[in-house]
Amino acid sequence: MVKDMEIKEIPVDIIHVNPWNPNVMPQSTLDHLKQEYSRVGYLQPIVVRPKQTPGGLFYEVIDGEHRMKAAVDMGMTKLKCVVVEMDDEQAKITTINLNRIKGADDPFKLTDLLKDLNTTLDLTQLSSILNMPMTELETMFELSDATEDILKDKPTSVKYIIVPENKKPGDKIYLDSVDVYKDEGSVKGPVSADKKEPNV
Repeated sequence: MVKDMEIKEIPVDIIHVNPWNPNVMPQSTLDHLKQEYSRVGYLQPIVVRPKQTPGGLFYEVIDGEHRMKAAVDMGMTKLKCVVVEMDDEQAKITTINLNRIKGADDPFKLTDLLKDLNTTLDLTQLSSILNMPMTELETMFELSDATEDILKDKPTSVKYIIVPENKKPGDKIYLDSVDVYKDEGSVKGPVSADKKEPNV
């Protein structure tokens, strides 16, 4: 349990990344993070711990390495930080846990939220702001509309995403099509075996 915690604004030149962080971020995601900073500013403080060395005091990042890198790339010289006292073991465990403890989007709630935003933003704007491929947005909307048709007993044809088994970073995913309909409370649909053009 961390007993002492404070929020401080710290110059970036005395904030150092830790040498053990296993988390990596693609350049496209880092660019999206910088885009978000441009849109709304720096909202989420990083977590650091103070370390005293013969060369003086510095602060070591426990969580937020990529947020810090994006902020520095944007020209920020000071960052709001949550400062905690932790030994090496606590800091390493906290880095792993804060990297891994993340929620996941409910696809139906996410689509409803996107549709709500789509009343004021078009798909091109949503794709740019959210860093989501147009094909992903279009597929989500199409599946959502198809689900509504199924609930209304309307036959419909939709595209869906095929994800290869044991997908690895860089592997392609494909769009295929399926006819779906409601019959005695169940959803059925013959699946075409012909893969369409990859969407990523």
